[in-house]
Parts: sequence; C-alpha cells; structure tokens
Amino acid sequence: MRTLLLLLLAVPLAGQSPYPWLEGLAQRQLAERRRVVAGLRTPEEIRAYGRGVREKLLRWMGGLPAERTPLNVRRTGVIEREDYRVEKIVFASQPGFFVTANLYVPKTGAGPFPAVLQPTGHSLTAKARELYQSLSIGLVKYGFVVLTYDPLGQGERRIFFDRELGDSKVGGTTVEHQMVGIQSLLGGESLARAMVWDGMRALDVLAERPEVDAKRMGVAGCSGGGTLTAYLAALDARVQAAAPACYISAWEEQLGGTGPQDAEQQFPDQLREGFDHGDFLIAAAPKPYLIASTTEDFFPLAGARRTYEEAKGIYNRFGAEDKIAWFTAPGGHGMGADTRGAIYGWMRKWLQGRAGAAPEPRFAVELEEDLQVSEQGQIGGETASTVNLRRLGAIRPAPGSGPGGLAEQVGAVTRYEAYAGPLGVEELGGGRLRYEAEPGRWVPARLLRPATANGAAVVVAGDGRWTWR
Repeated sequence: MRTLLLLLLAVPLAGQSPYPWLEGLAQRQLAERRRVVAGLRTPEEIRAYGRGVREKLLRWMGGLPAERTPLNVRRTGVIEREDYRVEKIVFASQPGFFVTANLYVPKTGAGPFPAVLQPTGHSLTAKARELYQSLSIGLVKYGFVVLTYDPLGQGERRIFFDRELGDSKVGGTTVEHQMVGIQSLLGGESLARAMVWDGMRALDVLAERPEVDAKRMGVAGCSGGGTLTAYLAALDARVQAAAPACYISAWEEQLGGTGPQDAEQQFPDQLREGFDHGDFLIAAAPKPYLIASTTEDFFPLAGARRTYEEAKGIYNRFGAEDKIAWFTAPGGHGMGADTRGAIYGWMRKWLQGRAGAAPEPRFAVELEEDLQVSEQGQIGGETASTVNLRRLGAIRPAPGSGPGGLAEQVGAVTRYEAYAGPLGVEELGGGRLRYEAEPGRWVPARLLRPATANGAAVVVAGDGRWTWR
C-alpha cells in the first residue's frame, strides 16, 4: 500500500493573529520580566541585573572579536567649511574589513572637544543622507567632534554589490541584513556581532584623535542607528551619554504592531530569557539617556512610554532622575529638526556642562557624492558574508547525530524541544480534527479519506483558531 501525505496551509480569519499561541506565550514571558524588574530595589541589584543583560547580549551575538587589530585609519579627502571640516576616512574594524566614515571636526573653540558617534539608520546613502548629515553638522557647530559611518549593507559597504548591475544582487539595505542575518543565525550567532564591533572600533577611532576628549564621548542615532546606539550605550563603558531616536519601544506593544524588525535587532531567545527594550536602559543606567520618539512611528509610542516609565523608576533608585528623559515629536519615523535639537541639547548638557535649549543652527548639507570615501563608491574588501562563510565554516559540525554533531546543532539553532505527551486528538466533524502539539497549542487538521486504498492525506496548519479555505 502506498501512502500519500500532503502538507497544506490554512489562513487566519480576518483580523485574527496568525500565531495567537506564540503571542500569548511571549506576553506571559514579558509579564514575568516586568515582575522581576519591579523587584529591583537597590543600585547593587540593578547593576547585577545590568551585568546579566550584557552577558545575554554578548552570548546571543556570538561574543565579540577577541583582538582589537590595527585600525589603519586612512584619509582619502577633506571638505573645508568656515567653522568645521569634514574628513573622509576609512578604517579597518577587523583585518580587511573596511568601514567608510566621515569625521566632522570644529575649527573654532579650544580642544580637546567632546565627541559624538552617529551610527546611521537603514538608508542606501547612509552617512551621506541629508537626515544624517544634518545631525552631524548641527553637533559639530555646537563644538563636538562627530564620527558617522556606513553600517554593513549601506552606503559604500553593500554586501552583495554587483558592479555590472550597479546595485546589490539581493535588494535594499534591510534585505542585505536579513540575508547575512540568516547566515549568522544558522551558526548560532547574530549579525549584531559585526555591527556592534564596527561601532566599538569607531569609538576607538574617536578616542585616538588628538582633538577628542575620550572621557566625554556620546552616541546618538536614528532608526537602525538608534538600535546601535542602544547596544553601544549598554555594552561600552566609554559611552557617557546616549540618545537613540525612533527605536526604543517595548515588545508588548511591538508584537501587536509591526512585529520584529531587522536581523540585528532581535535574538531567538530574548523573550524566553526575559529581555525587552527597557533592559538596554537598565544596562546603561545611570548614564544620561534620552529616548526620542515620534507620534506616528512604527515603533509604538505606547511602548516608548512604557519603557520610559520603567526607566524612571530605575534611575530614581540611583538618585539620577535628571539623567533620564523622553522627547516626543509629531510625525512619522525619522529625526526632524526638533528631535535633532533635543539631541544637541542633551549632549551639550552632559558632555559640555551647558544646559539650555539648543535650536538647530543654520547650515547647508553637502552633495551626497562629495562625501564619498572610496573612488568607485564601494570600498570592497571583506564583507559580513565572507567573514561569516569563513567563521562559520570553522565551527560547522561534521555530519552525524552524535554529541556535537549536525543533528544536535540543528536542534540548538531551531530551539527544538521534543514533546512526548498525548496528542489529544479531537474529531470536529466533516473530516476536520485538531491535535495538541504541546500543552495549550492546538493544531487544526483535516483527514481526507480517498475512495481508493492508496492512503490518506492529512492537511495541517497553524493554530486552533485558524480556519480552512
């Protein structure tokens, strides 16, 4: 007798979550995290919790490179303006792994100056985009040395760039991140490993500059740059002030909205191990921290409010109520002049000791092509993909199912947990049935009985609240 098995998909009812069981599990995990955080009473308990956050982040990333190899900073050009200059530089965050950057240096005032690192958000032109130029120029006019750079997959650092095509072979910046993120995930790591290391080495570049006071360094960025700002403020003690824009929210609201974002912005175990956006702030506390939000962002405003309120309680326990703030501007995802002004004021207060409003100064941005560091628009060298292939190839297990073998690695990467309990099959009539894959998770199915003796087809999909079409 020949048996035929078919796997078909059901679709969710209109307005119904496709994964209600998973979302319910996530919300219970988030509730448990809130309970634990609410129990933090003393600065010592908060610092211990923060150390745990940093340990989790580093473990999920796959650790950081063990050696700070030579940066080999090289200047390829300079733009002179009346009160500042822009140096076009490239440095190696790892051997052969080049980072294209623009360094803004004040021409007036007495140095050494405080410095701000600006990681940029997801944008094809990255550091050269008007939005990001504007923050850099505003800060340099207020007396900061500013370093802004192209993250992986952006600007002059496209990962899958094809010179004949004149573009990436796989798509835009977020697609490039997802492609390499999957490579990293299959190795039990995260794309965040390389991106955070780029940011830490960029701080090294600033710290080595004679114009910079390395004891007064901050970081500020929007969107994906806000993500990197949150990582660096939590993981690098040299960051003395932070201002992530249009990123900080809370997973309770995010799961009910647009859901998870890019590959470098989440980890498989984060909710199970009790992690939320607020943990970035706890790990950074009590250093000065400005959350900047917009009212119509796809990172929910209600989530930012939740995280801010939680962080206020944490900072209060340090007696540092003035070091946590939340700025909200009208509009959608982005960093307008009012948000940039809030960031200028925050950095001036905590890195220059100058409190007060800091409206955006008048300036003109450069043509994007004039800020290009490389001759051909792409720097070349190693990419996240080439590093992944070599790094993950070295840790790939040999085929087999023994301890440490391929089967065990697949189980670890997928977080598979076998369940040996009863299936609890329930007949629903009309050939429909459901079974309990694990406690509380019911899977709908349909048993089709063919007229011939060639077997049966079982149709299986999603969750018990789904229907068939």
